[in-house]
Amino acid sequence: DNSVRSNLRDGISTGERSTIIGNTVTDNGENGGDGISASDGSTVTSNTVAQNHNNGIRLRNGGTVAGNTVSANNIRDSVERAGITVVYRNAVRGNTVTKNAQHNIRATGSGNAIDENVISNSINGIHMPDGGNFYSRNRASNHTTHFTNPAVNIDGGDNLAPP
Repeated sequence: DNSVRSNLRDGISTGERSTIIGNTVTDNGENGGDGISASDGSTVTSNTVAQNHNNGIRLRNGGTVAGNTVSANNIRDSVERAGITVVYRNAVRGNTVTKNAQHNIRATGSGNAIDENVISNSINGIHMPDGGNFYSRNRASNHTTHFTNPAVNIDGGDNLAPP
């Protein structure tokens, strides 16, 4: 239950297999960092992450991002950043992700499971530039594109998005 704000680099940066839970992380990364930058095997849950200059949450490999509220991140408006960015074999589930510049959720590698998130008000809802990711039961609204590259990723069904 910490309040982490106004750091020039990452708000919170962890080593492998860390747990980050219940923090409020705002306005970090003016000199190039993320709100939360978590290493392999980490779990990021129940945080409020907003108005960070790069990614709100960035998780490398084999971890979990669940139950977070992530909004208005990527102030720099970079196509390489998002509210939540994951690389390989991560679970992203049950998050509320809204108003992040460019992408709400971005999976840059493969093997990610993106499930039961509520996403809204960004250019891309879930951006998956590479194949081999699984996504299901997400609720998307007010995006230019709700789910990118569906042909090379696995739609597990029940993703809802208005036309």
